[in-house]
Amino acid sequence: MLDKRIEYDAKVPIRAYVSHIYQQPVHAHHEDLELIVVLKGTIRVIAGYRTLLLGDGDVMFFNDRELHGIYETEGENLVLTIHIKIKYFRKYNETAYSSFFLMAATYLNDLRYDKPLEELRDQMFNIAKTQITQAGSDEKMEIMGKELLAQLLADFQYFYYSTSGGKHFINRYEGKNNQAQAARVRMLMYYLWENYNQKITLQEYADESHINMYYLSHIIKASTGLNFQELLSFTRVEASETLLLETDKKISEIAFECGFSATRYYVKHFEKWFQISPADYRAKHTSRLTLKTREEILTGEEAIDVIDAFSGQKRRLSAGKSYFYTDVIEIDAGKKSKTRRKRYQQLLAWDCNFLPEEAGMGESLKAISESFRLCVPVTEAKSLNSRLLAFLQESGAHSLLFVYDAKAGQGVDCDAFAQALGRFCQSGKLSALTIHIEYAGVLPEEDKNEIAEVFAAAGEAAGCRIAVKEVCRYSGAFCSGNYFLDSIYAVPWIIRSNLKSGHDQRFMSKVFDENEEGVINGEAGIITASHIKKPSYYAYMCLALLGNEIVENSEGYIVTKRNQDLIILLYDYDNSVFHNLEKYGDWHKLAMLRFATKKNKEYKLELSSLEGRYTVTEIRLGKEICLFSKMVDMGMPEMLMLEEEQNMRDFMKPRLEFSVVGGRHGTASLDVKVPRHGATLLQLRKLME
Repeated sequence: MLDKRIEYDAKVPIRAYVSHIYQQPVHAHHEDLELIVVLKGTIRVIAGYRTLLLGDGDVMFFNDRELHGIYETEGENLVLTIHIKIKYFRKYNETAYSSFFLMAATYLNDLRYDKPLEELRDQMFNIAKTQITQAGSDEKMEIMGKELLAQLLADFQYFYYSTSGGKHFINRYEGKNNQAQAARVRMLMYYLWENYNQKITLQEYADESHINMYYLSHIIKASTGLNFQELLSFTRVEASETLLLETDKKISEIAFECGFSATRYYVKHFEKWFQISPADYRAKHTSRLTLKTREEILTGEEAIDVIDAFSGQKRRLSAGKSYFYTDVIEIDAGKKSKTRRKRYQQLLAWDCNFLPEEAGMGESLKAISESFRLCVPVTEAKSLNSRLLAFLQESGAHSLLFVYDAKAGQGVDCDAFAQALGRFCQSGKLSALTIHIEYAGVLPEEDKNEIAEVFAAAGEAAGCRIAVKEVCRYSGAFCSGNYFLDSIYAVPWIIRSNLKSGHDQRFMSKVFDENEEGVINGEAGIITASHIKKPSYYAYMCLALLGNEIVENSEGYIVTKRNQDLIILLYDYDNSVFHNLEKYGDWHKLAMLRFATKKNKEYKLELSSLEGRYTVTEIRLGKEICLFSKMVDMGMPEMLMLEEEQNMRDFMKPRLEFSVVGGRHGTASLDVKVPRHGATLLQLRKLME
C-alpha cells in the first residue's frame, strides 16, 4: 500500500523526530502534512515529477496524498521530520485543509527570498523541541500547530510554473499581495483534485463560482503561469501515479479513470510533466515499493542536541540562490537504447570558396559535417564549377542548397539550370546528390512538383540519383544584425532545436559569416569571417559528438550510447530569453542579460550498471566562449589587432575536466554544473582493464 498511516502518540496530532534516513520508499500520507529539514549531509528526494538533492538547511513539504520517497546518499544524514494531521486542525482553519503548499523555495522578483523559510525553520525547531521533550501542554501544542499552518498559508501557497532554468513550480511571493486572487486559485485547485476524473470545463467552474469565465482565465494564468486545461491535466497526471504503482491496471484503464478522453492524451501529458512514459515510470518505480522503510531515529536528547547545534551555527541558505535545489538524474548505463540517432536535420550552409584546409579547420569541421547536412548555396548555372565539385568530392557532403526566387520577373530558368546540373554530375561522376530548395516568394504546389521532376530527370539522364527536398525559408530579416547569434545564448537554442522535434529555430546556420567589415555583425555563421569560432560552433560540435543510440531525450538533457561508451549532453534552456528574439538587433539589450544574478544549474548524476571503470571528459560551454561578451568588454570595436584575434582563437575555448568513475559496485555519482545559458557534455569512455 502506498498510503502510509502516521501514528500520533499525543492527543494533539503532531509528531516530530530526528533520524538518519536510509530509505523511505515512495508513499503518501492521507490527510497528513509532512515537513522535513535537512540538518546534516544530503538526501535524495523523489517528489512527483522531480528527483532532487537536498542539503544542509533545505526544507521540503509533502502535501496530503502527494507521493514522495526519501533515500540516503553517500555519507551520514540527519533529518528533522514533522507530521501534522490537517483534518484535526480543519475546525480552526478550513482553508488549510484545501490548500496546496509548494515545497519550500520562495522567489521574490525572480530571486530566491529566504526570510519566510528562515522563520518557518525556527518555528519547526520550536515545535520539534517542545514535542520531543514533552515540555508543552496539549493546549500549547495546539496553538503551535495552528500557528504553523497559518504561516504556511501566509507564505507558501503561491505556486507558479516557471520556465526559467528548467521547468518546475516555484513559490512566487508576489502572490501574497493579492489574497483574494490567491484564494480563488486555492479553491480551483481543491475543486480539480475533487473532480479530476469527471468531464469538467472552465465555463462550468466559472458558472458554479459565479465568476466571469474570461476574468477567471486571466487570474489563473497570471497567478500560476498555466491555463485551466494545463492545471487540469497536471492534476490528472499526478492522480494517476497512485494507480500506476499500486495497481496492475492497463494504461488505457488508468487514462479513462483519471478523466482523459483517450489514452494518447494521457501519455502525452504524462510525458510532458514527468519526461517519461507512464509504462516506463511504472517499471522504474514499482520495484521500489517492495523495499522496507529504514531509518534510525535519535533519542530525544540526541535530537535536541542536533537541532541546537544546527541553530547555533546559524546556517542559512544563500540569498538569491537561483535554482530550486539540485536535480538528480538517474542513468542506467545498461539500459537498451530506444532509437538510433539520425543525422540532424539542421542545414549548415558552406561557402565552397573557403576550403577547410585553407581556413585551418579541416579536422575541427569534420565531425560537424559528418553529423549535419552540410550544403553549398547555388543560385545559377555558373555556380556549378570545378571548385564546387572538388569540395563535394572531398567533403562527402553531396548536398546543395538551391535558392529559387519565385517573385515576378525574377524566376530562374530551371530547365537550363537542370541541364547544367546534369553535365556537372556527369563530369564529376557523382552517383547521388541532394538538392535542398528554398523558395523565396509564393509558388503553387504543382510548380514545386514540376521543378523537382525536372531536377530528377536531369540526374537520371546523367546517371546520378538526385533527391529534391524543400527547406524552410531562410529568415534573413531575423539573422541580419542579430547579436544573439554571436552569444552564448545561441548554445541552448541550437541544441534544443535539434533535439526536440517541432521546435522552430527560425534560422539556418552558415559555416562562415560573410561580412568582413566588423568582427561580429549578428550573422548566422558559426565562425566569423576572420575565422574565430563562435559559441554556436561549439553547440554543433557537442551535438556531433553524441552517440548514435539514444537512451533518453528529456527536458534539459540527452543520454546517448556509442558501443560501450556513454555520452551525456546537458543544457540550460531558459524560455524567457527567447521571447522576441528580434530585439537583440540592439546589442545593448542583449548585453543587459549579462547582469542577471542567476548561477549555474547543478545536477547530480546517479549512474548504475557501469561495467568496470570509465574515464570522464567534461566539456563545459560557458561565458568563456561567448564572443559577444568579449566584444562588449572591449567596447565593441570594429576591428581587432592581429594579436587580439590570435588570442581569441587560442583562448576562447571550452573548459575541460577529467576524472575516472566506476568500480566493482557498478555505480557512481557525478556532480555536474551546467553554465548559465550554456551546456555541458560528458563523455564516459570504458577503460580497457
